[in-house]
Amino acid sequence: MRAILVLLILALPLGVWAQPQAPDTVWTRFMGANGSGGSCKDVQPTADGGFVGLVEWLYTPCLIKLDAGGDTLWCASYSNETMRYGSFNRLRPMPNGGFIFAGWDCDTGLVLICVDSTGGPRWRCTVPNAGSGVFDFCLTADGGYFLAAAGPAGAFEAKLDAMGDTVWTRKSSGDHSTCNLRVWPTSSGHTLVAGSNQHAGDPLWHVGFFLLEFDEQGDTVRMNWYDRPGRDVELYDAMQTGDHGAAILGYSYTDTSYDGSVMLIKVNASGDLVLSREPSTADWQHFVVETPEGGFIIAGETATLTRLDGQGDVEWTRTYPLGAPFDDLFMGTRPVPDGGFIACGVRRIAGIQPFMVRFSTELSAQKSHLAALLAEAELKDCYPNPFNPSTEIAFELPRSMNATLKVFYVLGREVAVLEDGRLSAGEHRVSFDGSGLPSGVYFCRLAAGDNVRTRKMLLLK
Repeated sequence: MRAILVLLILALPLGVWAQPQAPDTVWTRFMGANGSGGSCKDVQPTADGGFVGLVEWLYTPCLIKLDAGGDTLWCASYSNETMRYGSFNRLRPMPNGGFIFAGWDCDTGLVLICVDSTGGPRWRCTVPNAGSGVFDFCLTADGGYFLAAAGPAGAFEAKLDAMGDTVWTRKSSGDHSTCNLRVWPTSSGHTLVAGSNQHAGDPLWHVGFFLLEFDEQGDTVRMNWYDRPGRDVELYDAMQTGDHGAAILGYSYTDTSYDGSVMLIKVNASGDLVLSREPSTADWQHFVVETPEGGFIIAGETATLTRLDGQGDVEWTRTYPLGAPFDDLFMGTRPVPDGGFIACGVRRIAGIQPFMVRFSTELSAQKSHLAALLAEAELKDCYPNPFNPSTEIAFELPRSMNATLKVFYVLGREVAVLEDGRLSAGEHRVSFDGSGLPSGVYFCRLAAGDNVRTRKMLLLK
């Protein structure tokens, strides 16, 4: 098995080891006839490896389910939900396999529609007087929903129960967001809202990013503000990162010219700024996805993907022409469990036509996975050694795996079990206390996967 892995890794092009490579498209699916007036507003992966897209045909919402190969399995249209002065543009999966999609109309306000796993309607609710089209929502830990909306009349938040009934609403003065909102739940049961607005404390009223945390009752726990001195910044997208922080993507410009640059910031779980970059890209970037290595993929207007490393530096940029001539617009991008991506949008060639496109895993990610399979666990020398009465033992795992760390007396008697279970990839440090043991030679033994490593320790009292 190891010999096969070695051959697979060595077979990768030399450039793959040095630089991540842009993924290829696996398939592209256009829906309906060109010029039919539709656009795919959002897309979500499903547990069976397929995808569901939220498509709008002449203001009428429709859900389309594709299998893993991009073939259509079913289509559900909701003709009685046509919006005259609004749009459906948010789709969220539910734990039971169903979906929630939402839109805003100036006649009715926010509309949420819950359907089952085949698109069959379950319930519908309306939240009137909720902003003016800028909104987002998320599922909460208790099975309900948190809504945030914005508009000239002020900020609006609402909590709904699992059937869409209103639990509470909050409204505050001021323009909550000038461009977009993103909402997601935290592990503590709170909700984070990211957006952009004018800062009242700035004498020039520059626009900046904000991050708001609400508790279960809708009370504000904290607010963080992130600006760009001398410039305005408007939010396009935001997401929770793997370390429970946040990545916020937007556009930085001056108040005298809208020509500007893409801006990406990263904050930690407390809201402290850890990264602020304006990467050089040729396209407006509207969506951000975190990579397994802690970098980011940002998707642009004209079917362009750009990869940034963990420091915000550009590693590659690629435009994917889906038609000839092409004028393709990405309207949503999501990660796929295998490390690839799914994107949706609209092709504008003498008319408009919705599409979904499946991207493969990055070549660098494929290499990293194979290399991780080949790599072995490492047990490092303990420090101090000799020791009295305690020492620290460090070891490193190439991937998540079951591991045991035990200490034995020189004659073979087991004296301590320091670790026993499934551990995450990376470095681990464990303290060993020999206060109740006699002086002498001991051995520390790490068993991880098929690897066994041993180190000698000397206890001197």
